[in-house]
Amino acid sequence: MTESVGAENSYGELGRDVGVIGRWLRLAVGGTLSGYVIYPVVQSSSANEVLELALYFVATLSGYMAAQYFLGERLLAKVSAWLRTVILLGPLAVIFALQLGPHVFHQALILYFGLSLIVSFFIRYGGCEVMSIPGLIFGTRYTVYCPLNVVDAVEKATKDRQA
Repeated sequence: MTESVGAENSYGELGRDVGVIGRWLRLAVGGTLSGYVIYPVVQSSSANEVLELALYFVATLSGYMAAQYFLGERLLAKVSAWLRTVILLGPLAVIFALQLGPHVFHQALILYFGLSLIVSFFIRYGGCEVMSIPGLIFGTRYTVYCPLNVVDAVEKATKDRQA
């Protein structure tokens, strides 16, 4: 896999690689988020709602695939991890903060986060979940920060202190 620029530490760069606790936490949170969206849909939704959820999910995935493909080496590889975070998560923050779009769109975004966290568990990616599926497909890992990186930082500090 190609990797982004940055200093290396004991198990890779924080925000790109993940430790054991962070990895299992991603699986648990991803499963919970995915179940939060999928269970009600399976229980009571119409075929139209399922189709709408699937279309919004594919649109979200396509958006991040396009961001990875078109911005990857041209922009993401050349800017700081914090700026990558703003570029890739800023639009989502605005969507959720201003409640833009229908409820099913928000559910599709949560499902995307959940499934991406599960993918992060399997590929051992400790960066932001929104980039785990595109990273898997394109074979790249850019350092992008997300809230679960706090767990990674604590795990790394504990591991470094024990060494």
